[in-house]
Amino acid sequence: WPFWGGLSLSGLIQLKTMHLEANRITRIKCSFNSLRNLRKLYLNNNHISSISQAAFSNLKNLQFLHLNKNNLSSLPKHLFAELLKLKYVFLSHNPWNCDCKMLWFPTWIAPAPAPALPLERSSLCTHTPVRICQHSSARRLQHKTWVRPNLGEGQLN
Repeated sequence: WPFWGGLSLSGLIQLKTMHLEANRITRIKCSFNSLRNLRKLYLNNNHISSISQAAFSNLKNLQFLHLNKNNLSSLPKHLFAELLKLKYVFLSHNPWNCDCKMLWFPTWIAPAPAPALPLERSSLCTHTPVRICQHSSARRLQHKTWVRPNLGEGQLN
């Protein structure tokens, strides 16, 4: 599948873990609507360059999302907004474009007063347009593993 948009997942309502790694997926433009009990989703080692904003919106029980080793340069601002149980997001080895479009991410991943996470060499920004966006958060975007503390409802705006 060069992209994943037409595959039906209905009938998999009890699925808790889904392994889709190393499948040459290039983009995700569908929603995982029927996977309401999914807790772990492995999308690593693909060629994913874009993910639709609603792709994960119905995964209310998702706790673990593995997106390492793809072609992601940015993420939609509200991609994780409805994932209140999400604890682990793995994003290293992607060619991140750390510009103003991604400034929302450090705020979401490490709400104040959480300490800054250590930078990993394998997950540094590929492009950081300093002239366009001079904001210290743009330099904190790339971490091998982010651990997101559970936030109360209404704090993911």
